[in-house]
Amino acid sequence: MSEIVIVGVQPGSVKPAKPKPVTRESAGITHHIEQFAAMKHILEHLFGPATYARLKYASFDDWRQASRKAFKAIRLSIKERVAVADDLWRDDVEDAIAHGERRISYAANMAELFNVLAASFIELSFVLAGGMPPHARGTRPLTKEYWGGPPLRSPQYVQADWQKENAKTEAERRRKNRERIEADDR
Repeated sequence: MSEIVIVGVQPGSVKPAKPKPVTRESAGITHHIEQFAAMKHILEHLFGPATYARLKYASFDDWRQASRKAFKAIRLSIKERVAVADDLWRDDVEDAIAHGERRISYAANMAELFNVLAASFIELSFVLAGGMPPHARGTRPLTKEYWGGPPLRSPQYVQADWQKENAKTEAERRRKNRERIEADDR
């Protein structure tokens, strides 16, 4: 029979194992250009073709960086575009964005990163729509009684005259683009 020896260990005497580096494979990234195409497309739309080119064959860290950049862009856009809002709303927006940025750090692969982004953007969407609804107790039906949200505020979208002109120009551009696409499809 072999002898068992028990050795006491002092706090701090055992070093934790170093985490394994995240590889493309362990992150769930393949060499297929169509993988994550919808996310690549929206990030290209926001940040330009160089972003799409970088993400085609990117590492997981590149995806994390692009995700953080998206949150920074949202923060800047809200700061510059929302002229009238109460401080509580601004705090709620900042908290939702900061929460999303922190969540990115916890993602270990693409599935977790997209989960983080989806949860964060759902949360932010409700904040932008006036506030997160109270925590659900049981089933919550899709009726206005449940989804009117807390009575803290209601968003209002207003336009200055110059913005109305820009909106007309954009509507006309979109109409012509739709007509061109429909003509191409015939």
